[in-house]
Amino acid sequence: FNVAQRMVQLDHMTGGRAIFGSGPGALASDAHTLGIDPMTQRDRQDEAIDVIRRLFNGERVTAKTDWFTMNDAALQILPLQEEMPF
Repeated sequence: FNVAQRMVQLDHMTGGRAIFGSGPGALASDAHTLGIDPMTQRDRQDEAIDVIRRLFNGERVTAKTDWFTMNDAALQILPLQEEMPF
C-alpha cells in the first residue's frame, strides 16, 4: 500500500512519466538482516505487485497473506498514466 501511494505521488510529480521497477533484492545478507527468508522473496514480490496493480486500477483491496494483511485499502488518488509501465 505504501509503495503504491508513493509511486502514484511520483507519477503525479513527473507528469505521468514514472516507471515502476522492483526486485526481490540481490543480496541474501540483506534479507537476513531484515529477518526474511531469501527463498520467499520472489513469491512475496509477486504477491505485492499483484496488489499494487489492483490499487493502481482503482480497486478497493482486501488481501491476507502469510506476511501482510490489507483491509479495504484504496488509494486516494490514482496514477496519471492509464497503465503505468512495470
